[in-house]
Amino acid sequence: MVPEVAHREPALALFAGEDGMAMIEQLVPQAPALIREGGMLMFEFGFGQADLVAGVIAGTPWLTRVELRRDLQDIPRVAIARRTTNRHRRA
Repeated sequence: MVPEVAHREPALALFAGEDGMAMIEQLVPQAPALIREGGMLMFEFGFGQADLVAGVIAGTPWLTRVELRRDLQDIPRVAIARRTTNRHRRA
């Protein structure tokens, strides 16, 4: 790891389990208590993790994926999801 990154980023952002998803997988179950219906949840993720993040969102009954944003190199980098309820879920 580049020293500049290691010194500037929190350890939680850099060491998130074997697949890099530990924090996202921990946050999603807690989010219903923090986000009201219609609110947004945004995740920044690493290279090659778009499918994993999409899977977490798709497997969460109260989240609907709104969009995936790309970085300046056209790499998927941010997922935006909307808080909903089971009866209003849309794929």
